[in-house]
Amino acid sequence: MRFEINRIVNQLKNEQSPDGSWRYPFETGISTDAYMIILLRTLEINDEDFIKALVERIESKQQSNGAWKLFDDEGEGNLTATVEAYYALLYSGYRKKNEKNMQAAKQRILEMGGIENVHMFAKFMLSLTGQYPWPKFFPIPVEIVLLPLFWDFSVYGRANLTPIFILADNKYRVKTRRSPDLSDLFVSRLKEEDDWRLLQIDRSFLSYITQGIKSFIGLPESIHSTAIHYAKQ
Repeated sequence: MRFEINRIVNQLKNEQSPDGSWRYPFETGISTDAYMIILLRTLEINDEDFIKALVERIESKQQSNGAWKLFDDEGEGNLTATVEAYYALLYSGYRKKNEKNMQAAKQRILEMGGIENVHMFAKFMLSLTGQYPWPKFFPIPVEIVLLPLFWDFSVYGRANLTPIFILADNKYRVKTRRSPDLSDLFVSRLKEEDDWRLLQIDRSFLSYITQGIKSFIGLPESIHSTAIHYAKQ
């Protein structure tokens, strides 16, 4: 064990930059490439050379079992990454459902639990682009932006969560003529009442949010419009 500890210590020393810091790449698997294709197609920005390059790079990362991984040693594949890749490849228009690698991806998605089991932010993306139903009642209301506890989140967290709250409040979605049909990726029959409470969110985090939400009870309806206005600023 001592030998291994010393090896790791020496490796860290060798990787330290002259200014004393350590710099490592931020790995997101194929998600960034997939979301870029979905974004461009949704906004109808037809940069075909760029999209083709992204398609090729995403495909190069597909595993022999049809799945995609976030990390090289991630077992049999990652459901969310596989759904993102499959969706992006279809939306690109350069890949079809009947192609062998796409059929393998679909089969792996179903084996891993279906599209309804992807992580929270993937569900947001799918809902925004018309592939997944918004819940009838979103678990975190937009009014949370008015609470002092909202400022306990990092700047990064607030910047990412605030637009999500606004979009979820309006149940906003946009589909285009290129939008593929992902309904065959569902394993179970989903209802609008699906409230997303089964998402992989830390329970202590939800409890923290719930306590703050309780303070909204009895407040006038105008507080909602105030929250929307504040969130947009």
